Amino acid sequence: MNWEAVFWNNPVCEQEPLADSTEPPRQKLICAINANRLIIQYKAAIKETGVTYGDLLNYTFAIIENKLEKLLRAYIDSDKSDRDRKRLTNALLAIMEFGFFVYSASPKVNHTIRLSRIVATSVDFLHKQGIPYEQKHLLFKYVHDNVMQQLEKNKMDVHREVESLYLLILLSQIGREYWLPTSVLLGHFLIEEEESTGGYIRPAGFMNHFSITILLSYIKDKVRYAKLKNFLEAHTIAKLDYMKVHCPNDAETLIMLLDLVVCPYISAHTKSAIGNIFKLDSAALASVQAANDYWFTAWGDKFNLGKELDSKRSREVY
Repeated sequence: MNWEAVFWNNPVCEQEPLADSTEPPRQKLICAINANRLIIQYKAAIKETGVTYGDLLNYTFAIIENKLEKLLRAYIDSDKSDRDRKRLTNALLAIMEFGFFVYSASPKVNHTIRLSRIVATSVDFLHKQGIPYEQKHLLFKYVHDNVMQQLEKNKMDVHREVESLYLLILLSQIGREYWLPTSVLLGHFLIEEEESTGGYIRPAGFMNHFSITILLSYIKDKVRYAKLKNFLEAHTIAKLDYMKVHCPNDAETLIMLLDLVVCPYISAHTKSAIGNIFKLDSAALASVQAANDYWFTAWGDKFNLGKELDSKRSREVY
């Protein structure tokens, strides 16, 4: 089967001649995409060929990325009229609907990275092109609602922490209107609130390095997450103290040390406590901090989601 034929036609920018031949022709965006029809055709093609969604997803996302790039280039070449802006946002919404549909069939890490890259590219483009608030937030709300659905559907467990975390950091890129409630973050990271003390605990054990850094990158210094950040700092100290004693040659322990002592979101007290675990006095800790402004995790304005996703994009054979 020609899988390319299953997808929509390439977006283009067409000339629209005016009645006054002395005026240059208008450049209009042509990018009609019907997400429902596309999903139906895709399901039919899957059934006809007998392949699984998981077998086809890398190839599918590669085509979506290719079509998205052509759509954005076509819009740049257009007159960027109100009609063009509406067609752009409608097309992006259709792409997101189809992208989340195919992703939900196999939410693995490499598929999460590719979906996140598609969303991040679209969000950055809408910001740079100055698309009106009402139009771009139709897309942002759709992304928010679907990420929430995926976080609920694919909850973290002790043996599976990574799959949906890229989607979480993606939400931080679309604005404060879409910050998640603390209760959602607690539920996803398996953190519970004790009834007797009101404090947070994690019965499932220590979070891994990736979960800790992603959560820190998401909550930053936001006041609404102050209690959660206090727990996370104490949780991190306890994890490092445990790992230093029981796994003295563990790579994760060293990576966490280097990442967290330069993290702008945790307190100087916590950084000092981390240094003490590794027998670093204030001078030695300061030397480590001065050696590099970030190590394995890019913090604050040094973090570029699109660049990070580009570097991690799957290179699997389709």
